[in-house]
Amino acid sequence: MGGLLLVVIMKKIIAAAIAFGILILVAIYFSSSISSFLIKNQTPTDYRPTHCNQDGCIIPEVFSKLPKYPEDFKIDSVTLENETYFKQPEFYPTFEQNIFYYVNPPTDYLGFYGYGAFPSEGTYTRGQNQEVITPFLIYSSWYVIKYQGLKLNVAMDDSIKDYFDVTIDPDVVLLEPTFPVFENNWTQLVKMRVKIKNPPAGRYSIGVTVSPAPGNYSDLWYQKYGPKYTSGGFISLSQPIYKVTLNIQ
Repeated sequence: MGGLLLVVIMKKIIAAAIAFGILILVAIYFSSSISSFLIKNQTPTDYRPTHCNQDGCIIPEVFSKLPKYPEDFKIDSVTLENETYFKQPEFYPTFEQNIFYYVNPPTDYLGFYGYGAFPSEGTYTRGQNQEVITPFLIYSSWYVIKYQGLKLNVAMDDSIKDYFDVTIDPDVVLLEPTFPVFENNWTQLVKMRVKIKNPPAGRYSIGVTVSPAPGNYSDLWYQKYGPKYTSGGFISLSQPIYKVTLNIQ
C-alpha cells in the first residue's frame, strides 16, 4: 500500500514539474515576442529641433519624407556631400527666418518656382595641369509647390575657354516641391569638375547659370507630374547661381 502511494505521489510530482516547465517555456516565448514587438515598434528618437514662432510650430509631417535627422547634425565640408545632412532644411542658412511658411502659410499666393545654391561660391588654389572638383547644392526655394526642371550651364569668359575644360554633373536636375512637405529630392548635390590646361598664372572665375530643362526631359516630367511640373530657369539673375574662383600659380 505504501509503495502504491509513493508511486502516485511521484507521478503527481513529475506531472507538476512538466506543467511548470511548460509554463516557463510559454512565459519565455511570450516575453521574447513582446520584447521583439516593442523593439520593432518603438518610436525612434527624433533629434530634430522644434521650429516655432508666435503663431505655432511646424508639424512633424512637413519633414516626413526626409532622412532621419542626425543626432550629430553639423554643417561642414564633409557633410556637404552626405544627404543625411544636406537634405535637412536646417542645413540652409535662411530656413529659420522662413519657417512662417510652414507654421502659418500665406493665403494670398502660392510659390510656383524658385531655387538657389549653397554655398554660392568656392575658392581654390591650383598649379598647371591640375584639376578641381567643387561640390555645391542646388535646392528648391521655401514654399514651392511645383517640380522644377533645370539645366545647369558653364559660364566663363570666351578669353579663357582654351585654358579650362569644365563639366557639371548632373547638368539637368529635377527639384521637387518644398510645400506642403519637403519632398526627398527638394535639394540635390552637384559637382563641377575643372581641368586646368596651362593658363597664365592669375585669378580666374567660372560660373554656373540656369536655364529651362531640355524639351525631352520636360516632356517626360510633364507626363509624370502634369501641371505640378514647370520648366524652371526663368528667374533673371545678374550673377551665376554658383561661382568658383581659381588662383593659378
